[in-house]
Amino acid sequence: MVFQRSNDRAQAGHLCRLLLLAVALTVKPLRWWGLMGSVVLLSVFTTYVGLIWWNVFDRVPCNCAGFIEAMG
Repeated sequence: MVFQRSNDRAQAGHLCRLLLLAVALTVKPLRWWGLMGSVVLLSVFTTYVGLIWWNVFDRVPCNCAGFIEAMG
């Protein structure tokens, strides 16, 4: 049960980061920071998917990159 609560907090934190990026992209003085945050977020995700694709992990850490199997 504790793991489930921890997972819920992590998801809520991720949602808050995404919402902050969305707000930063819409507010003109914060647009540059929103762009940089988006670039970092996409770079981290792309690196993560690439590491899974190259079988760096013993097992797939999560199934969110499951679309890779459908590609090849």
